[in-house]
Amino acid sequence: MGKLSFYQKLDLMDRWEEQPNLAQMKRYCPAFIRCKNGEVRLRTAQVLANVEEESLLQLLYPLVNDPEELVRVNACDSLGSSKSPASYQMLTMKLQDTPLVRSYVVLSLADIALSLGEKLQEECFHLLLEHLQTEEAPGVTIRCYRSLYLLKREERYLDLLLRNLRHPDYRVRCAGFHLLGDMVTPSNCRKIKQAVLECSKQEESVAVSSAINNFKKEFVSKGEKIW
Repeated sequence: MGKLSFYQKLDLMDRWEEQPNLAQMKRYCPAFIRCKNGEVRLRTAQVLANVEEESLLQLLYPLVNDPEELVRVNACDSLGSSKSPASYQMLTMKLQDTPLVRSYVVLSLADIALSLGEKLQEECFHLLLEHLQTEEAPGVTIRCYRSLYLLKREERYLDLLLRNLRHPDYRVRCAGFHLLGDMVTPSNCRKIKQAVLECSKQEESVAVSSAINNFKKEFVSKGEKIW
């Protein structure tokens, strides 16, 4: 296969999304991340979320500083699949980026730390706790609560997230219901169920109602007895 056109690149990545081809990805992704077309860089960052090969995930490093925000967002999101301390350190440098980027950074930092043991989990917990003191964006704050809860299972962070399910901004409420899927355990499922049912009775936003229904379906499909 010679030089690919714009549409051939997108078609190839669509196929990788359905069925990752590591050999092809290793061949083409180094060039794709340097492509002048932002959509190609964006799709590259997105499809790399589907792999666990560290050599491929490390291709995302230049994209976390891409000039286009959505490319940075997807690169930071996809790096959550990494199990490399280098990826963790890279993301710590992005806590001063835009609110949208930070929203994914605080999730991926916790995901990486959870895969690398207690020492890094403790470090990540204190890093995010310190960041929370100055964070002003509600969409980032609610994601910090999710990550802090997963890192230490302290009930107060679950309570703070549940409280934000009534936030005035519907986008924050949507995020909250999406995040809850990571947080349900046998010990907290009753509390979460009660909070979700109370919110569903009062919710007027179509988008948030859809997020609530998707949350419920997730656990029905898993066969978990939460509903």
